[in-house]
Amino acid sequence: MRRQVKQLVLDALYRSAERKPEIIPLLTGKAAAFVKLIPLNRAALERKLARVITSNQRAELDKLLRLLGDPPDLSRVNDEYWQNGWRSLQADIEPVLVETFVQQAVAMLDTISIGVDWALINTNAVRWASQYSFELVHGITDVSRRALQEIIPRFYTDGWDLGKLRGMLESTYGPIRAEMIAITETTRAATEGERAIMDALNRESGVQMVPIWQTSNDEASHKCPICGPRHGKPIQDNMFPPAHPRCRCWVIYDYADNIKP
Repeated sequence: MRRQVKQLVLDALYRSAERKPEIIPLLTGKAAAFVKLIPLNRAALERKLARVITSNQRAELDKLLRLLGDPPDLSRVNDEYWQNGWRSLQADIEPVLVETFVQQAVAMLDTISIGVDWALINTNAVRWASQYSFELVHGITDVSRRALQEIIPRFYTDGWDLGKLRGMLESTYGPIRAEMIAITETTRAATEGERAIMDALNRESGVQMVPIWQTSNDEASHKCPICGPRHGKPIQDNMFPPAHPRCRCWVIYDYADNIKP
């Protein structure tokens, strides 16, 4: 019962901050610390990452179309193009992931009263972002490559011109996909930043904190078959947000002694 009551209070605070963000600077104590963790404060980072990806992919599409030529020929697009493309995208994405990781770690630190080694947190942020951005951009590039291989034959079978080809490739290289990636990966970086603080807390003090899943405060999230049933419940299977593309779920932590039925 105690946990359910606390969850109702947190949900109400989230709704209030969402409806009237002007109250956020007026909050103090635990309420202020809690509000710093909610996805409302990640929106700017989502937009920043989406802009970075959109700009990069727009330039890559222009370069790709020049390489393909008229009429387009896939054999002109060699492995060097794809390798240079993912390196460029990683260089653009990685700093935003580091910024998100650290920002969320700072917000999480405000909710606890025990100090941690900040040098280690920053080192972990850079290490995680470097490793994960490498995996991320390879995945993005692989999807783009497969899409190109599927779309180019249709240029000939369906009688397209280059304008039509570019329009078809926009779904892969355009802002809609960039936004989806940005939302998903901002959630991931924020979650990793929070987990880094909790891991440091456990190492340095032995304090055990329990992660509790929180859905974004909208009807779609509550009805999500993956995230909805997890709302307000301790995470026991080591599955953390994001659970799916465009997932904006988040996590709060509570002392193990407070987690009672």
